[in-house]
Amino acid sequence: MSQHRILVLNGPNLSRLGKREPAIYGHTTLEEINVGIKKAFPDIAFDFFQTEDEGELLEKLFQVEDEGDALGYCSMPAPLPIIPLPFGTPSVPSGRLW
Repeated sequence: MSQHRILVLNGPNLSRLGKREPAIYGHTTLEEINVGIKKAFPDIAFDFFQTEDEGELLEKLFQVEDEGDALGYCSMPAPLPIIPLPFGTPSVPSGRLW
């Protein structure tokens, strides 16, 4: 049985976690969140992708569609998370894992 693979897409401003206004958003960085996700689910292979460009997020989603068999978790501001994906890749739009 092959290992499950999940692509975690992180959009604009999430690279600033832990750095920008830590009194509001906390001191945990995106990298620390990614490490925590891997530790919490050791039987799953995670790929992490972060960009400040929403167009790059869409390009990555299309790449996943072409490659197949990945679940995408997309954490970014609206309106992108509410756009129905035009392909069969299962996804979990927006929200928080931490």
